[in-house]
Amino acid sequence: MRKVLWPIVVVVGILFSIEAGARTDFQYWNINEIEWKARENWSLSVSEELRFGGNVSRLYSHRTDIGLKYSGITDWLDIKAGYRQVFDRVGNRWKYENVPHFDGTLGMGLGGFKFSTRNRIEYRNREDRRNDWRYRNRLTAKRPFFFGTFEFAPYISDEIYLDCSKVGRILRNRLSAGTEVKLLRYLVCDVYYMRQSTRGRSGWVDINVIGTKLKLAF
Repeated sequence: MRKVLWPIVVVVGILFSIEAGARTDFQYWNINEIEWKARENWSLSVSEELRFGGNVSRLYSHRTDIGLKYSGITDWLDIKAGYRQVFDRVGNRWKYENVPHFDGTLGMGLGGFKFSTRNRIEYRNREDRRNDWRYRNRLTAKRPFFFGTFEFAPYISDEIYLDCSKVGRILRNRLSAGTEVKLLRYLVCDVYYMRQSTRGRSGWVDINVIGTKLKLAF
């Protein structure tokens, strides 16, 4: 029972910390991903993401990501090279962003928990804006368990975004809590809540996100 309750307690704590205000938006994000194990230690993935903002009243972002992952260096390190294409609605226009990225993810198990830290370097080629480099680090703690025939993996995670042109300048922070559920042998569903804080010109802007993800891996 404790395994089920601890992520709920975390989510409730986050929800109680939310400050009501005009600058806080409620959004829904959805990702559908397919991952194919091409050969031993190598896998290919492609995902599509839709983001709805304005209190889930309009689609404002569409993202496609493809990646190639290699897991054969050690048991605790995965590396991945990827490319993401972004289309964001700005006013009445859709503007593009091309983002090649490279990931190095370290992982370990301890006391029934799984811990990981994903380190990402990405280059942002943006329409009508300055191109830049960005570093992202995401820490995750996960506690897998079985409930009947289903495997659950509740987790908490925190991700920071750093501006590579200004050492130590935090651009964004994402605090998340959710759970993964293995529905079928090859199908995993992820449901989560996320609090995102982004540095703006006049201060920090927060949004609250309910997200879902379906991943088919074979």
